[in-house]
Amino acid sequence: MTAKTEFQAAVWSYVSEIPPGKVTTYGNIAKALGRPGASQGVGQALKGCPNEVPWWRVVQAGGHLNPAGEFRYAQIVLLESEGVKLNLTVQPRRIL
Repeated sequence: MTAKTEFQAAVWSYVSEIPPGKVTTYGNIAKALGRPGASQGVGQALKGCPNEVPWWRVVQAGGHLNPAGEFRYAQIVLLESEGVKLNLTVQPRRIL
């Protein structure tokens, strides 16, 4: 898959350089690419990225994981397989 924009290509390239077992944030990537404030753009650039791009090594500010259910589970599995220690707390569901 080929990147559609220069920014998307830059994000994919940057993320591809994150070593296994390490994480960074969308905001840190945006700053490193000279686009502070483009955190959401980084997230958009990672949507549909090729499998070689380790998107799971990118977390939200404060270390929060991807909020989307299916992707969150995949991110947890992939990070743990790389030895990343996660501090996951499960919030109880409200019972009606």
